[in-house]
Amino acid sequence: MNRRRRTFRALKGLLALMLVAATLTLSATPASAVPAVSITTAIGDRYVPGEPVTLLVEISATKATEGSIQVRIDGRETTSQPFDVAGGATKTFVVVSETLQWGGGVAVSVNSDDGDRTFRPRLAEDRESEQVGLLPWLQLADLPNTTPTATGNRTARIHPLTELLLAGPDGALDMFDSIAGAPQDFEALGPAALSRIQSWTARGGVLIVDAPAGSPVNGFAEAAAGRYGFGSLSFSDGTLGRGNASDIIPSTELSRFDEFENSVDPGQSGRLLVADAGIATPGIGLLLALIGGYILLVGPGLFLGLRRIQRQPLTWVAVPVMAFVTVSLVWGVGRAQRADEGLAHGTIVAYVDGVMIERSEVLVAASTGGFVGVDTSAGFTSVGGIVDRWGNITGRPLDRRDDSVGVNLNPGEATRLTLQRVSTPSTVPPLSIEVHELTNKTLLGTVTNTGPLELSDVRVVAGNALDLIGTMTPGESAGFELDSSFAAIPLAEDNLFARMEGGFFDPFQERAADESAVNAGALANFTREFRRSRATGHVLALGWTRDLPAPVRNHEGRLIDRGRTGLLSVQPIGNVGGTEVAYGEASAELHRMWDFELNDVANGFGEFPSEILYTLPSGADPNAPYVIEFSDQISGIDIWDGSSWSASSRDAIDSGVGSSIIPLERDSTIRNGRVHLRTGFRGFVVTAPIPVVRSATVEELEVIR
Repeated sequence: MNRRRRTFRALKGLLALMLVAATLTLSATPASAVPAVSITTAIGDRYVPGEPVTLLVEISATKATEGSIQVRIDGRETTSQPFDVAGGATKTFVVVSETLQWGGGVAVSVNSDDGDRTFRPRLAEDRESEQVGLLPWLQLADLPNTTPTATGNRTARIHPLTELLLAGPDGALDMFDSIAGAPQDFEALGPAALSRIQSWTARGGVLIVDAPAGSPVNGFAEAAAGRYGFGSLSFSDGTLGRGNASDIIPSTELSRFDEFENSVDPGQSGRLLVADAGIATPGIGLLLALIGGYILLVGPGLFLGLRRIQRQPLTWVAVPVMAFVTVSLVWGVGRAQRADEGLAHGTIVAYVDGVMIERSEVLVAASTGGFVGVDTSAGFTSVGGIVDRWGNITGRPLDRRDDSVGVNLNPGEATRLTLQRVSTPSTVPPLSIEVHELTNKTLLGTVTNTGPLELSDVRVVAGNALDLIGTMTPGESAGFELDSSFAAIPLAEDNLFARMEGGFFDPFQERAADESAVNAGALANFTREFRRSRATGHVLALGWTRDLPAPVRNHEGRLIDRGRTGLLSVQPIGNVGGTEVAYGEASAELHRMWDFELNDVANGFGEFPSEILYTLPSGADPNAPYVIEFSDQISGIDIWDGSSWSASSRDAIDSGVGSSIIPLERDSTIRNGRVHLRTGFRGFVVTAPIPVVRSATVEELEVIR
């Protein structure tokens, strides 16, 4: 009995010791050892669906920890990057991810030694505000958090542009529509940060310098007449530094989505890259012959042959042997699909306003699998994620290794990477454009092949007017003539792609041999990314060659010499006839068209479904009299008068030549050389010509007065 009591007491004591040990263990490793995480974006708790989101992931650790940050959009992984935080420290990481046009849940997973946690930040969708980043010098000014835009009745939201964002990954600045800074900011920027801002501006950003017009700006000596690549450079003359942002922040394109945009098969470029890389797909007839032969041999052939020699039991050996032989044959035929790092490229090189933009789609493949990629040490950045050969987003994260970016492939796989670089060209554009005359709504000029290569399928386009030139040898010149549609913004039918590649748009059309140098899919992807390349008020010349390698190399330094390159020059029409602005000389940029995701009165269900911003040529007199000319297919026009949308259709005057005009108020409707209007249409919108801003004629002035 005593023994049982002593045993019981010993067990109680052991249990007590175990409880004490467990308590000590828990106190030594508290729940707070799991890193604390907070998530926001570069513009606060907002993002724009369909455009990149820059996430700021702040991690606080009580002990040293490392792991990875993964972003998923609607359940699909879009990006991943490693992290490490010292014990007792807090560190913020900048993560850039693509998003979906129609929204979709954003999930961020923080995976570390202390466990995996998933966060779903509550981000508001903001499609209608202008996002402005302030460089450090202007952050000292007492600027409001929000201010009205110069035109368009929108709200500009002002955010500090931190060193963390300036040193962030590719695309970290893409959430901003405008960036503002003082001249001291640009002098203080390091080479990497300045290069990021140059690239952001050239790709379509609006850069505002708080200095008198024409002041020198470090890094932007090539900016001509307020243009830098597809972006713009403007001056605020110290107004921002004085704490006033009123009438300074311009309106920009509201949504990158257009119900009627030019629909080019996204897989077209991939199919051409596969062909150029020499990765062949065996015909269905050959595969059917192999399968049919196997069925005949295993079925009646084997049965009759073995019965004749009276060796039917050998069936158990013959069938596996024949199956092995057939599979080997199929593998051998399909081996043509699995080239050893088959490389090909589709490249667009654009020369515009002193800037060169190179965008290269590269097909990478590996027969044995593993990492394949491209070298980024020459200033290239990856854009658009990973796309398979058919144009579908794969959902795989990019793998960054030293000076390379790529992806891990399974044996026999191929995929497509897109690389981009913005730089100052060291040579003149290979296609030189000279506009001679603009008369009777017709644009006349000359294009010259100034490069050393023969260019095929040369074409000149402005707005939606096209002149096909054909093949041009080095030094050759050719005249072009563009009809009145050079003042029309291309919508569903972009004539830039007319008769391109002789019907290659039909995916079911067999082509025995593709000798063309054109990659229409790569060009379509370029114009989608750089939508201002299709704005009116500019002339675009394009030619193609197979004789140029890709501007990037693979991750092992190997030259990518198989592919097609489009050489593109963009030049403003300017003032052909002096200071007066003729028909089509003012640039027209589509800011919105039938976007059902926008909320205000100009959405897809409203009376005015489109918004257009016009910019006068640099040499135009802003105080001269101007009119808006429009056809009877326009049902109504509202013009921004400085404080509200003004219903101006009632002020229309019949010009007597099948169109009407509306006189523009000098001080209210023309703001800093820009005119902002919204329009309604009669009939099908994509066939309606847009209004045109031009100088008033002498006869019109007599009627107006």
